[in-house]
Amino acid sequence: GVELEVPTLDGSRRLKVPAGTGSGSVFRFHGKGVPNLNRGGRGDQVVTVEIEVPKRLNPEQREALRKYAKASGETVENVDNSLANRLKKVFGRR
Repeated sequence: GVELEVPTLDGSRRLKVPAGTGSGSVFRFHGKGVPNLNRGGRGDQVVTVEIEVPKRLNPEQREALRKYAKASGETVENVDNSLANRLKKVFGRR
């Protein structure tokens, strides 16, 4: 998990995001949203988690992920997604 600072109308507030939280998960700060003009009080501030998967990794990041996978007991395959190798897969090796 992670603890984040989230901006609110009243300043920042801490949000504890549990380990294993998936993209699209929603958290609420009750009574911390926009004022309700008709009923008084305030609505909830909604925080939606968006997990970004990197498309490109530098060698240092790639090595960090390999170490993480190894520590987790997972096997790691060396994948080469270079343009040349993708074209070879599509057109066959000639």
